[in-house]
Amino acid sequence: MAYTDHGYIAPEYALQGRFSIKSDVYGYGVLSLEIITSQRNSGCYQMNPFCNLIGHVWELWKEGRCMDIVDKSMDKTYSEEMVVRCIQIGLLCVQRYASDRPTMSKAVFMLGNADVVLPFPKQPAFIDESDYNGDIQPASNRTCSVNRVTISVVEAR
Repeated sequence: MAYTDHGYIAPEYALQGRFSIKSDVYGYGVLSLEIITSQRNSGCYQMNPFCNLIGHVWELWKEGRCMDIVDKSMDKTYSEEMVVRCIQIGLLCVQRYASDRPTMSKAVFMLGNADVVLPFPKQPAFIDESDYNGDIQPASNRTCSVNRVTISVVEAR
């Protein structure tokens, strides 16, 4: 499993130089999770095979234990419901594929409207980036080869 820390840079930009309106959303998601946890994304989490904050939060989210990552110095001075919502929005912003991420205006809307039902986040961009080819859409939506082999059709003149 390969992982290279790109900080706040969206994986499609860091690995392929592709920039979109969703690239900044990724950085915002990382920053949100760092604020909630008071930890840096580049920190190594011994109990977690992904060795970064995003991977650690994702694992806790899947286990239903995302409150375990909240900064202890906050001493329960927050609404647990709102913190879980902020973590979920942060995870939505760091989803692997840019096409799955909300726009920045949508993320702000979700933060300001607690009655809006949030979708369940998909896997973040932190696992084995050697198989990430920079597509901004999931494999199911692509029209290219699944094994990254190009086909050249040779025609006579």
